[in-house]
Amino acid sequence: MQIGRSFWAYLFVGAVILPTSTVLGLLFCVNWKIALILAGFILLLLFNNLYPDMALLPVFFVIPLDRLARIGPDSSITLAKILIAGTIISWVIRTLLLRDREPIFRLRHNLLFFLSLLFLFFSFVSIVNSNHEELFLRQMVRRVSLVVFVWLIINYLHNKRLIFRSLKVLLLGYVLIGFIGLYEIHSGESILKKFWGDENTELEHTMSSEAARIVGPGGDPDFHAIAIVFPSLIAAFFLFKTRSLLLKTLFVLFLVLMLINMVGTGSRGGMIALFLGLMVLWLLSNVKYKYTLAFLTPLIFLVLILGLETISPVMPAERYTGGGAQSIIYRVGWMQMAFSMIKDHPFLGIGVGNVPDNYNRYLNVSPAVPRQPHLTHNTYLQVWAEAGVFCFLVYGLIYLVCARNLWSVIRSENDFDIRTLGILLLSVLVAYAFFAGTSNVAENENYWIVFALSSATYQLSKTTNEREKSGSERFGA
Repeated sequence: MQIGRSFWAYLFVGAVILPTSTVLGLLFCVNWKIALILAGFILLLLFNNLYPDMALLPVFFVIPLDRLARIGPDSSITLAKILIAGTIISWVIRTLLLRDREPIFRLRHNLLFFLSLLFLFFSFVSIVNSNHEELFLRQMVRRVSLVVFVWLIINYLHNKRLIFRSLKVLLLGYVLIGFIGLYEIHSGESILKKFWGDENTELEHTMSSEAARIVGPGGDPDFHAIAIVFPSLIAAFFLFKTRSLLLKTLFVLFLVLMLINMVGTGSRGGMIALFLGLMVLWLLSNVKYKYTLAFLTPLIFLVLILGLETISPVMPAERYTGGGAQSIIYRVGWMQMAFSMIKDHPFLGIGVGNVPDNYNRYLNVSPAVPRQPHLTHNTYLQVWAEAGVFCFLVYGLIYLVCARNLWSVIRSENDFDIRTLGILLLSVLVAYAFFAGTSNVAENENYWIVFALSSATYQLSKTTNEREKSGSERFGA
């Protein structure tokens, strides 16, 4: 007896569609908001299973929105987290139905994923010395979700078309972020306070004047700055790559928008990181008027900073032109505190997320720092202080492995698109490695996106080279 397609269609309608619709209808009568969220989540699962190649695109689009796109004023659940959860569930359903083992084999031979698991393991072990379990669990949940996100990117973005499409969608998402920065510069009000009423996300003021530092959807000037670095380098990459005059003009306008935001953050670490990324991109790329661009870029930066300071006196341009001695004293003090924490707990750390809880105990190490608890403003030291030396070594190895993989792509890849993609990601990685020494970014989504894209690009390059080698050997035979 043969079962036709109509049988499976009726079975799907009877066993899935009708019960789901009934439950949603009943739930709508009780709480329409929850019903709509659940219905949207079901549609998301259906979309991801029907179009798996497009599953990560909505995630890349909403990630820049960060805390702005959350489900409620007091909620920590963002739209990006919901989309990532939907993508994970869709992937599991699809893998079980198709009995596809390839993703497991792909991860089994992936060094970055192995290091990510080690990073989680050593982070979890630090619970032994944790004094604040709530802080520990909160940070561990973020770290686990980031490693799972890496896993998704490596599995879904398995060809250059998907990788380039994801970069373009990410770039599109940051257009809105750029205009949010302009709003904060013009109004002097945080977008999170305006939209959600957050009282703890006021624009930060510089130490020597009333100039304000914009915070963006992340609620922090430095986080907004490091978020700007990635799309800025993507735009510079496509500016070199495209031949269309219209597209070149749009990319230049986008870069100006990002630079205005960067100046608005007052983040010196972010500005230097962006310069380092542009320098790597410039050194490794073959572009016309290379040395003219090298002369004009710093000049444009300087004119933009001075011009914005003249037009808008509330812009924190002073942080780029002087007045940073007090900030340096603070950072040195926080580093001394971190070294004291490391000295007390070198192997297991004080517990992930526990630096603020231990802050007052180490104030005597550096009396010059603020009394209010702060983080170390150095990711490498914070990882070591919180989770021990082994977690610190693994975290450093993640950067080195990604750099080695990308350098291998640049040196050995014959495909122009893949090679230039390797150059772009290496430029972002260098910028991010520097910035990690000036801020706390161990749980920053953009960092882990770059790690995952580096691994995906390396795997793609290996597959392409093996295919070309196999084809040439077959042709020679």
